[in-house]
Parts: sequence; C-alpha cells; structure tokens
Amino acid sequence: MVRRKQQYEENQGQAVSTALRALLFGALMTLGMAGNAHAMSPADLSPDSSLGRVFVTPDGSILAQGAVGGDGWHDPGTPLILKFRPDGEPDTDFAEGGALRLDSLKGQSAGLLYEPGAGMVVISGGSLMKLDASGSVDSGFGVNGTVSSISSEYLGGLRMTAIALDAVGGIVVAGGTYKGDFRLARFTNRGAPDESFGGDGTVQIAKPNPGGMIFPDALAVDRLSRIVAVDGTGRSPTAMRLMPNGDLDPSFGPGGNGFTGPFEPEDVFRDFTGSRDLVIGPDGGIHLYGVTNPNVYFYSNVGYFLDPDGKSEALFHDYGFGGSGVFAETPGGGIATTEAPFRGQSFGFSVGRSDADFWYKPRLAPKETNTNDITYSPSDNTLVSVGEAKGSECTATCSDKTYGVIAKIDADSGKPVPGFGTGGAKLVPENKCSYGEAEPFDPGVSTPWHRCRVKPPRIKPKIAVAGGGGRKPGFRGHVRLAAAPTAPAFLKRTLRIKLPKRLKLKRDKARNKLYARVIGAGEAETKVSLKGRVITIKLRPGSSGFDPNANYPARTYPPENGPVSFKFGIKRGGLKPIGKASRHMRLGFRLRATYAASGTFSEDFDGLLPEHLPTSAWAGPNSATKVVRVRPTGKVPRAGR
Repeated sequence: MVRRKQQYEENQGQAVSTALRALLFGALMTLGMAGNAHAMSPADLSPDSSLGRVFVTPDGSILAQGAVGGDGWHDPGTPLILKFRPDGEPDTDFAEGGALRLDSLKGQSAGLLYEPGAGMVVISGGSLMKLDASGSVDSGFGVNGTVSSISSEYLGGLRMTAIALDAVGGIVVAGGTYKGDFRLARFTNRGAPDESFGGDGTVQIAKPNPGGMIFPDALAVDRLSRIVAVDGTGRSPTAMRLMPNGDLDPSFGPGGNGFTGPFEPEDVFRDFTGSRDLVIGPDGGIHLYGVTNPNVYFYSNVGYFLDPDGKSEALFHDYGFGGSGVFAETPGGGIATTEAPFRGQSFGFSVGRSDADFWYKPRLAPKETNTNDITYSPSDNTLVSVGEAKGSECTATCSDKTYGVIAKIDADSGKPVPGFGTGGAKLVPENKCSYGEAEPFDPGVSTPWHRCRVKPPRIKPKIAVAGGGGRKPGFRGHVRLAAAPTAPAFLKRTLRIKLPKRLKLKRDKARNKLYARVIGAGEAETKVSLKGRVITIKLRPGSSGFDPNANYPARTYPPENGPVSFKFGIKRGGLKPIGKASRHMRLGFRLRATYAASGTFSEDFDGLLPEHLPTSAWAGPNSATKVVRVRPTGKVPRAGR
C-alpha cells in the first residue's frame, strides 16, 4: 500500500516528529482553508480514500483525518476530516453530514491535531487553521481562522518539524536543522503570539546546546504548561524541558541545565530512527516512543521512560513488532501497536497489545492493507484504529481502489466491538457494488469487504428436441453468452444445462453421444462433465497465447472476455425415452451461466497475468438463469449442428 510503504521507508532513517510525519507537507494559502471546504457524508466520498490519524473525544466520538484521491506519492489528494459517533455511524451534526473535505488543499498534504480543551487544529505546511466542534472555521483564531507564515515569521525561516497543543488551546511549534538551529514559538488559543513566552512568543536555543540537540523531533506540554522537546536524530534520543516563559528548566536533567543528554541502552547497539510519539504521564514522567534499527534487516518499536525530572537513566523497552511506529497507551502500562512486516513480507491491518495475548487481524481486502494510527478510548475501554485497504471498486471494470478503514476492538479481549461496522471494522466509503456482492473472503468470518461481482451474463439460447415419443430421443442447442467488460481480469465462464424431468442421461452411452463446441473462446480451455440431468461446460482462460507485453489497461478487457457461442447436444441413443409424449408437449430446459473473474493486473509485466496465479479469483461470480421450453419434433439432431 502506497501510504504504508511511504511510512516504512521513513523508518529507514528520517527523523521527523510523529505529528508532523503525518501532518506537514505542502503549503497553505493564508485564507484558503477558511474559504473553500465542502461538507458531505462519508458515503458520498469516492474511492481512493485513506485514513491516517484518529482521535477520540471525551464522549467517545471518533475524529479521523485522511485524504481522498491522489496516489499517495506525488499527489496526496484532498484532505478530509470525518467524525463518527461511538457506534461508527457518521455524526451528521459535524460539517452537515459527517465529513469535511478541504478542497482548497487539493494536491497538498494536511493533518489534524486534537485536544479536548483546544479543539481541532488543521496543519499544512507552515500554516494552522482552527475548527470548532461542528467543523466550522473558528473565525476568531488568527486572521479569519488561519495563522500563516509560521516558518518565516516566527521560526526564523526554519522548517516547522514538531507541534503540540496544551489543555487550554495553546499551540507550540518548533523547527530546526541538522546544523543545530533550534527555535520554538508559542501561540495563544486565539492564534496570537504568546508574549509571555520569550518576550515575543519565540525562543531560540543556544548553539551548541549542552544536550547536543540539533533537531526538534517531538513536543509535548505537561499540566504545568512546561514544554518537553525531544531530538531523536542520533543513536538514542535527547530531551529538554522549558518553563512556561521559555527558560530552560534548571530542575530538569542530571546536570541541572534543562537537558537529559542521550540515553544509551546497554544491552545492544541500536540506531534510533526518530520519535513517533511523546506522552507526559499522570505523574509527570516522560514517555517517548519510536523506532530503532538494530541491524540492516530489522526494525523494532521501542520506548524510553524518564522520571518527571529527567535525572535518572531512561528505562528502555523493546516492543518488537517490526518497527511499525504506531503506539497508543492503555491502562496498566500496556502499549497498543500494530505489526510491520519484515523485509519481503506484505503489509496487513492489525492491532494488538504488548501486555495482552491478542491480535485483531480482520481480512479487509484481497490486496494490501495498512494500520496508520491507534488511540485508546477511555469512555468504553476500546482501541480505535484507522488505515486503508486496497481492493477493487465494484464497477464493471473492477479497477483497483483504496478505501479508508476504521476499526474498533475491546482493549482487554481484542474482540471486535459488536454493532460497529461489520465485524468491528468499516470502510470509508462503503464498498457498494453495482452488480451485487459476492461472498466474504473468509467463509464464516464477518468482514466489511466482500468481493466484487462481475457483470452478470446475458443468455441467448436456441434448443431443439427430436424423437420425443421414441426410444432414442436427442437434442441440440446453441447458446450465445455476451461479452463481459471485466478488466483487468480474465473470465472463467460456466454454462450448465439442466434437462427436463422427462429426459434423463444414459450413464453408459451419454458420454459417447455428447458433443460440445465453443466458438470465440480464444485460448480458453474447455471441460465438459455430466452428472444426473446436468451437462456442465466450463471455460477457463488459457495461457499459451498470453502476451505479457500486450498491455491490456484497466479500462478495456482482453479478447478472452469477448462473446462466446456454445454448440452442444446429445445424439439419439444418449437419452432415456421420454415415455408417453406428444408433439404438443413443452419440455423445459434450465440454462444457468456464471461469470467469475480471475487473474490480476501486474505492474511488473504492465499487463494481465493468467488466472492460475494465486492473487486471482477475488472478483466474485455473477450468474443468470433462463428457462427454454421447446416442443419435440421428429427431426434427428446431428453432431456439430
């Protein structure tokens, strides 16, 4: 998955704060966010959506931030903010439908920070915008709801790399460079510079500083309004603490200078690749979570725990889990996280706890899935996680799309919360199929993602029966099945002919008397079988004539998905006598045709791959039935006609 791959590569050595890793990209015009937003329902969103951040309000409502459209690499799409009630239903009081699309930021990345006393702050580039609980822009914040040009006006031209909100709505931002430039700025809940901080709202840390910090990687504000900043650019992190007025806290750190110095775990050499989360505990202790790279092929989630004064050596915890960099604290000292794959493995949506023996791994999609963020909900003791899943949009072409995922599980047992979505998870937008839904991926397991059905076939039949009153009846048929524009998959097609009750196959002769021919099937393989009163003709896509360089794009379909004609019959002597019958009798033949997609589009070959690759058959079948009633005649069917 694109966005998960991007995060995985960031684990390879980039040290940027957790909040800004998901939030700070692109630039924002001063009044753009305030003037161009679109309220809608989550159900109205188009596919290619993703959720990257999640927060829980005191009443248990869920705020999720993500994007719609784009490709996750060069085009981040249009930012979204969504609000759900505790049961997963959209909160229609938020943005008049539950979803706020920031159209003015199309093509730019943005993010969201939330604190109960501070509300919501949208971040993009060097600008901030504040929203109230209804999703409306707070016009009393900054200029028309926006504070812009933070990097150039308040951080001395440094790139903003970390941000934190305090309990009363104050905002602290920090910036730095690898040369050791280090500056912080603080704003009031109205977006004005807090002049009690450094005299003009800004503070510059002397270079070189006693702690050797060069890059503000994460920020947090404690209940006494003291600011903790962490630098994680070296082998291990370094922390400092500022008083509310911006002075270094002389009670913090072993040297009494406001710095802790780097922490060196004694057990094994580790290369700290950046902070992902910074939490101030109820006792004032500092909890820092990040990722280490102990060797070339492995990453690990780790935690550093400092006492409230930062004077003792930090406690070091190795949580493993492949270095996902996703954390949420749970009561009792547990850590909720997600698994990240080792090299060569595929990503997957998962949530688990370090101190509990459970993993929640819903089967969400046939292709890549990803968990981007986790938070703990104290109102109902649950874990809420968001991410994305990649599968098909249920249209005739079944083209690949990405859907946002939100899941909720019990924090103690790991079981899905009943009534939340399907099996504890839901898609944004819901994956509704134009042609109906096939069965879930895992039989007996409730998951929100059903396979996409292909377009149902159209049947054009002609059938004739001869010798209806004699001892050696026979019949012949001609059935034409329409083309199915089901790119990028090949089609498996099946035709079943159920004979009338008065006609039965002779076990000893029917197979020799049966003939079947398919026209227009290309390289498809044909298989004919008999059972009871049913004749089954199966067509499976062939591979002998497959050209991997043919480049069948998603908007078209390969030749083997075109129309086909079935010619079949049983010569006289292959059926049991009808018995007493007349030429006026009508016999009903029941025809059932089934289409099922198989095969997948491959970027490696820039085209389609045959169905025998295991990634096939995720697009579920669709079928059509038609009954043909015919009168027996005296004509004798001949083979091949």
